[in-house]
Amino acid sequence: MTERDTLHLSIRRVFDWRGSTGIEIQPQQTDLLVYAGTIREALADLEQLMDERQQDAFIRAYKQYHIEPPMSVEEKWHIDESLQTWVAENKGS
Repeated sequence: MTERDTLHLSIRRVFDWRGSTGIEIQPQQTDLLVYAGTIREALADLEQLMDERQQDAFIRAYKQYHIEPPMSVEEKWHIDESLQTWVAENKGS
């Protein structure tokens, strides 16, 4: 049996801009971040963002999922408030 790499994936339920929830997946040690309605969709979207070499490694790797706590309502409010402030400050720029 050959040794395979382990891919560590952080998974979290988060709010979208409409207030619904979905799944956010981020491979640790990368800048990639994917949001989708289901884990299956998020994994497929993540694979599409990778180049051919990364896709091959992604398919072969053992996947270790790290389930993070879901986004709180307070965290969503903070993000919404930050976005509204940013829009107001950058209106007309």
